[in-house]
Amino acid sequence: TVMMIIAITSTAVTLISVNWIGTRTLLLNTAASKAEMTSQITEQRVQQIVGPATALLRVLALDTVADATTLEQRLRRLRVFTTNLRANPLLTAVYIGYDNGDYFLVSPLNNPEIRQNYAAPAKASFVIRTSIEREGNKEHQLFFYDVHHNLIEQRADPNYVFDPRKRPWYHNALASKDVAISRPYVYADAPLMGITLSMQSSNSRAIVAMDLPLIGIKDALQQFNISPNSQIALVNTQGEIIATNSAAAEPHATSSTTHTAQLPTLHTLENAALLQLWKLNPQQQILTYRVDNQEWLGRRIVLPQYRDIGLQLLITTPSKELLNDLSMHSRQMILIAIVLGILLLILGAWVGHRIGKTIEQHIRRAKKMS
Repeated sequence: TVMMIIAITSTAVTLISVNWIGTRTLLLNTAASKAEMTSQITEQRVQQIVGPATALLRVLALDTVADATTLEQRLRRLRVFTTNLRANPLLTAVYIGYDNGDYFLVSPLNNPEIRQNYAAPAKASFVIRTSIEREGNKEHQLFFYDVHHNLIEQRADPNYVFDPRKRPWYHNALASKDVAISRPYVYADAPLMGITLSMQSSNSRAIVAMDLPLIGIKDALQQFNISPNSQIALVNTQGEIIATNSAAAEPHATSSTTHTAQLPTLHTLENAALLQLWKLNPQQQILTYRVDNQEWLGRRIVLPQYRDIGLQLLITTPSKELLNDLSMHSRQMILIAIVLGILLLILGAWVGHRIGKTIEQHIRRAKKMS
């Protein structure tokens, strides 16, 4: 009986262990697949935003506005800029910077905060920000147009300081043979976070550019929550946050001492799980780590198509949530093993008793025969 108990117990422990390991591996592989799918969906969403704007930018690079040397010549091409803005409603500005420091920027006024920033007239639909050469000095001017391209107001902007040749997007385009993509940042003229696409014009004397907010990334991240409390963030190489899957952790731009808008970082987000995952920089598929006496499973995925600007996805989830089904399954297996063990013991005792009685009967018969 003792040997039978030992054999049954050993078999049960072995089956439970093998089943636990297999189930755990399956759950981890499922989590890894969901993380990979989330990164692919995010990358596709970014491409859906960037792709159409890139096509428009390539066409603008061929336009004759690159050869324009006066404000009158550039104003004749206003419809080209407004057509681009209407073709892609996500764009907040389309502009061109010249190698002599001139620039010509057109922005739609469909955002209330942008309208307020420009103090735009009520009927204005577009604003042009540009520079005018007067007596050897550049004067910054604002021109407000209605939806039919009628001039509503012209206004000087003497406090504005801008030289396109000193901007990162200008240098990015000079260093690129195709469309250059800036790293995400907060726009100076709009309270939005996004990227700037830029490209050299056909005559190589100007750089055309478009400001493109990364709107909709948050919605993409919320599509693939791995567990109720999983944390997902799209960040760049500096740990600056482009989007998260949590409404409570919605990133907001801050201002530095230089009055330059900055993206929030993982340090300012006050999310210990994501921050720790960022610091660990895991190379393996899934990393196990502890934060605030809780075990987390995390992964860091670089978006291949946007490796140059450092876009990467951080995904982490409490292991107790991910492996909750495993614990329940293990308890069920142990309960089943105990019940089966008891039943086998009862069956074994009954069978042993029957065999014992049969043997005793044979012994008694043998004694009578002798």
